[in-house]
Amino acid sequence: EGGPTVVVLSHRFWQERLGEDPEVLGTTIQISGRAYEIVGVAPEGFAYPSRAVMWIPGQWSEEGHPRGRHFLRTVGRLAPGVTLESAQAELSGIASRLEEEYPETNHSRGIHLVSLKEETVGDVRRALFVLLGAVSMVLLIACANVANLLLVRGAARVREVAVRATLGAGRWTLLRQIMAESAVLSFLGGGVGVMLAVWGVSGIKALSPGAIPRFGEVAVDGTVLLFALGITVAVALVFGLIPAYRLANTSIATVIREGREERLAAGDRRIARSGLLIAEVALSLVLLLGAGLLLRSFVQIRGVELGFDPENVRQFTVTLPDARYERDRWPDFFRTLEEQIAAVPGVESVGMIYGSPLGRSHTTIGFDILGRPPQGQGQQDDWLVRVVTPGYFESLSIPLLRGRGFEASDRADAPGVAVISRTAADRIFPGEDPIGQQFRFDDDQPTWTIVGVVGDVRSLDLTVGDYPEAYFPHAQWPRNTMTATVRRAAGESGLLPALRREVNALDPNLALYYVEMLEDRVERYTASDRFYLVLLGLFAGLAVTLAAVGLYGVVAYLVSRRTREIGIRVALGASRDHVLRLVLGQGMGPVIVGTVLGLVTALAGGRVLSSLLYEVEPWDPLTFVGGTGLLLCVAFAATLLPARWATKIPPTEAMRVE
Repeated sequence: EGGPTVVVLSHRFWQERLGEDPEVLGTTIQISGRAYEIVGVAPEGFAYPSRAVMWIPGQWSEEGHPRGRHFLRTVGRLAPGVTLESAQAELSGIASRLEEEYPETNHSRGIHLVSLKEETVGDVRRALFVLLGAVSMVLLIACANVANLLLVRGAARVREVAVRATLGAGRWTLLRQIMAESAVLSFLGGGVGVMLAVWGVSGIKALSPGAIPRFGEVAVDGTVLLFALGITVAVALVFGLIPAYRLANTSIATVIREGREERLAAGDRRIARSGLLIAEVALSLVLLLGAGLLLRSFVQIRGVELGFDPENVRQFTVTLPDARYERDRWPDFFRTLEEQIAAVPGVESVGMIYGSPLGRSHTTIGFDILGRPPQGQGQQDDWLVRVVTPGYFESLSIPLLRGRGFEASDRADAPGVAVISRTAADRIFPGEDPIGQQFRFDDDQPTWTIVGVVGDVRSLDLTVGDYPEAYFPHAQWPRNTMTATVRRAAGESGLLPALRREVNALDPNLALYYVEMLEDRVERYTASDRFYLVLLGLFAGLAVTLAAVGLYGVVAYLVSRRTREIGIRVALGASRDHVLRLVLGQGMGPVIVGTVLGLVTALAGGRVLSSLLYEVEPWDPLTFVGGTGLLLCVAFAATLLPARWATKIPPTEAMRVE
């Protein structure tokens, strides 16, 4: 406190607002009504934390911020050769000594050390790896599909290959020709994929929840193109080599002796049914179940009872600069602003709060209930503290359950009053009437009397349960930063300019920030879940489609290869139902095995998704039953089409087939 008021600017602010002035150092800039000397410009791209545009020194006094105020985050660089574990051990020892030396303020206060990288990307790393795994599964399914179709297509080319070999084509020549065809297919597919990626990146960015670090830098750049080229080459080599090798090693004597390709076709059927099709179905089911779990979690989050009505509520925050507003002026300013906003046409109700639901500026403080044995500081239960104006509960439609809310008479010179949440009442006063109970935070602090109980509000996060909250009137606990919650009439629009005019009428130098609709803020809390759900759902849908196409292609080929056999069966008296069951059995056999394998894999790997789920178990029965049923229905439909075609084969036509 009392040191120089200096500021370091971000490169972007210096560039956009100050025109990259090279003489900017040493000049002053007004921040919240106070002059700050510009002493530096940060490197381009640096904006830590929270996309900051300028940095000023925290100048606090011991009187204003005494020991026990735990509110700062610390960033440090480890010395060369020091591991995170050894640093954690040293800091834990420091925390233990502080707890012994200051038991009242440091009770149960520890230090948890994490890398800045983990702090920045830790919440999204697992989700991105899940998406990467989903992409890999889709690629494997597509490759297995192509390999499968190349196998069955290759079986029909056995005679062609045998003729070429008879005419003098060597094994390497045949292998090279077939591999070239596979490479053409792979590179065509890779090219189309790159074009779709370039087109799709903008769509994915539009879905971005804004919580993924550096997501705006995502683009189809040289690294991505090189990766795509490598994948394309690998696919051409690995999944084209299997059918190419089988065809190049075809026995000419077998083809000439048997005149047909039954033995090779039978081998292809075994490979397709026991290997590639099973893998396709298993991977498709894993993706489908993963998407189903995310869908169930998303529905659970959207169904959370907020405790307030966010519809048609406009919010904005105003801060009164310390340099121009003394503490005793804060209540009058915000009371006047609230009254003027309430008179704006289209405004139904207005209130103000320090912080906001699902927002910023949360404060927790321990307390002692009068009439009960006092607890030492640091050992008290914590309440989430909210400072509000009288109109706040009405503006957010927070129900009053008992007692009363705040009134205009709850001024600074009146007895201190508080309203608590239902959870606070149930936990702190079980079986008691909380109205009239008194508490205080410290021995030398004023006493507060509980005058009302309101409904619980999801204040911290949609996925964080109800937290004990205590509301205090702004006139008795003034803050210089308040967020206005303005409920507008249904269908009313264009209210923001009027709100700005009311603020400017009181002080034209004040800025409105964090301006947004409250329902948009609620939507942002589900944006990440919606983003991952949409992408994983797209991958799952694509995987199931590929598996169905592959299954249809293989079964259709098998039916075409067995045309004569089916005709003979029908001629000997086999019914259409018998033929239908025969073909369905062939097609659904690999599906059943793949489904079992997929279920086992999904159960074993369910924990990977656990951090992305809310109130949904990774082995949720409804999801598993529904996803499995959907896959089986799609597979059955893909098999039924060629099976029905088989039942319509005329015996006379089948007998004429060569």
